[in-house]
Amino acid sequence: TRLIALAHVAELVPYLALAAVLTDTWGAVGAAIAWATRASVDSVVFFTVAHRAGGLPWRPTLARPVAGLATLVGLAGSLLAVSAVTSSLVGRGTWVCGLLLATAAVNWRYVLTATEQGSLRRLVKALRSGAGPVHA
Repeated sequence: TRLIALAHVAELVPYLALAAVLTDTWGAVGAAIAWATRASVDSVVFFTVAHRAGGLPWRPTLARPVAGLATLVGLAGSLLAVSAVTSSLVGRGTWVCGLLLATAAVNWRYVLTATEQGSLRRLVKALRSGAGPVHA
């Protein structure tokens, strides 16, 4: 958690500068671009840390890349379709939560290997007990 906090502090000033420039230039679209850039930088930093600290693979769907990509494409298409279903924020939020749960279930069943499922079970068990991540 200390590392996460340090990463967020380190990216604060560059993010605020980028957000100010892009928001001034393009309004809400610029703010969204700045946020997406910050989230992308977070992902790279945290994947690098996880790779070094826990020996996690760079490719999250190493065993079944086609199935993993197919579920991501399906989720993206479904999320785009939500906008046609309802204009209600609550309705869209409900649909998005349902789609995320369905994607998680499909990934658990068809994308993750038994070894990956076991690793996630051990991680959840360790986090629930307060012991922290367990390296297997």
